[in-house]
Amino acid sequence: MWAAVTTITISGNWNDPGIWAGGNIADDISEEAEINNNLGTIVIQNGDNYIISDLNMNNGNTLNIDAGGSLTIGSMANPGNLTTGNSSFLNIDGDLEVWGNIVVLNTLVATVTGNLIVHGDLVMGNGANMDIQGNAVIEGDLIGGNNAVVNVDGILNISGNIDMGDNSILSGTGTINI
Repeated sequence: MWAAVTTITISGNWNDPGIWAGGNIADDISEEAEINNNLGTIVIQNGDNYIISDLNMNNGNTLNIDAGGSLTIGSMANPGNLTTGNSSFLNIDGDLEVWGNIVVLNTLVATVTGNLIVHGDLVMGNGANMDIQGNAVIEGDLIGGNNAVVNVDGILNISGNIDMGDNSILSGTGTINI
């Protein structure tokens, strides 16, 4: 029997500083979340752990996952995606596990000092930026659009292929294992 999918659109009426907690955000694998309307910074705090089906981030919003916090998108049986658009920011000091793909439609500036596991592909659009200072695992492919930048000062493990567009840069002082 299929469970009904509940879409929670995160918009307006957030309590400062926009912390995902008790009833403010999807907390079940059958729910997806959309962050729209320039809400600013949304925080998953130390000790908070969430599992959702999909996450769509738009319009210049920032998602911070504090050290000790975690967000899982999808599951092995039901892969979910993280899709970003219109200059989004992602700061991972804790853990982010994506059982599908990360799809960067426009610009995503992602800073990973914690742990990022992508069980699918990381697809970066034109001009997307990613700074990896911690540990990132991409089990699929890393696909970069034109002028994409990936700076690795931590460890990046890629199980698939790397296909970067024109004028794209893959650099840093860290380790890239393919």
